[in-house]
Amino acid sequence: MKIGLITFHNALNYGASLQTYATQKYLNELGHECVIIDYVNDSRNKAYDMKAQITNQFKEKQYKTAIRMAAGSFLMNLRRKSFLAFYSQNTIKTNKMYRTNEEARELNGKFDYFIVGSDQVWNPNNNGWDMAYLLNFVDEKEKTISYASSFGVSSIPDELTDLYSENLRLINHLSTREGLGVELIKNMTGRDAKLVLDPVFLLDRDRWIKLAKTAKDEKGEFLFVYTNRSNQFERMVKTTDFDVTPYKIHKISRFLTPWDFINSNVKVDYFIPPQKFLSNILNASLVATASFHCVAFAILFQKKFVAFLTGDEGRDERITNLLHITGLSHRIYNENMTSRDIEEEIDYANVERRLQKYVADSQEFLNNIFT
Repeated sequence: MKIGLITFHNALNYGASLQTYATQKYLNELGHECVIIDYVNDSRNKAYDMKAQITNQFKEKQYKTAIRMAAGSFLMNLRRKSFLAFYSQNTIKTNKMYRTNEEARELNGKFDYFIVGSDQVWNPNNNGWDMAYLLNFVDEKEKTISYASSFGVSSIPDELTDLYSENLRLINHLSTREGLGVELIKNMTGRDAKLVLDPVFLLDRDRWIKLAKTAKDEKGEFLFVYTNRSNQFERMVKTTDFDVTPYKIHKISRFLTPWDFINSNVKVDYFIPPQKFLSNILNASLVATASFHCVAFAILFQKKFVAFLTGDEGRDERITNLLHITGLSHRIYNENMTSRDIEEEIDYANVERRLQKYVADSQEFLNNIFT
């Protein structure tokens, strides 16, 4: 089967890049020809346009933010090159770029099936309110599939509800990544969407280890920290009395904290390539993160980890749902957590038993469509 995949295939973040890789790799290893549709609408194009963002900040008189963004533009450019190199080396996309819904209609007749997902393709804050991400450009609706598409929000704006409802009803094979997504779809369409795992779980551990080992390993015992707020990790260390002195600490962060300067064993990177991201998780003694995909790979690599939540139900749902089904909800940070809780061994034999049921179910969802 020839399959066209529409997703956020050029986003400069680890989750987007690795889920894109996983979806295409899994389908191709089943013997299909999966090609990423190089679809980049105006909203997605502006998402990483530093010049436009800096100009906009100046227009809104957010001068400090504009100056900080300008100062970081060199690093952002390096980050862009790193991620685009990963996509170029590890994924296959259409020769032509499609920028509008109308242009995407040219793809009718070129694929046996069209898949949208995963990632937050249905988040109206991310997709530019573009119904191409709900496959409305596809004429033959029986060819449409959603795999693990995510909303990333707890509700859809009123002005978009009818549009979402209309197009979700027409997707033939409908699945989503979070329980909240199942509820949203049910409320908008009356349909029962299939709850499936993120695409990174479609590939086995050995596949990911092989990709991780293409990056240079860090030496010695270290902690890997990837959070979305400054001082999250530092607060955990303080409230749990967790002893970090035996370890080096490798962080990915856009901002340095006073703690980073004080501690000589802390290394902070603005970004690392996706392969290095995997390598750091694989080789870390402990992973501390607010990232869903970082949690996912910590589980795949059977590592000790602590997960931080944001307090936003829509954003946190993907982490809490994954930890619920794997029996690992106790790894979510809270102020009553102790260093003993952090250092406690995880029963990954039990986690594996629980997880494999969902992996098999998710794989079966896709496999049954093409048989």
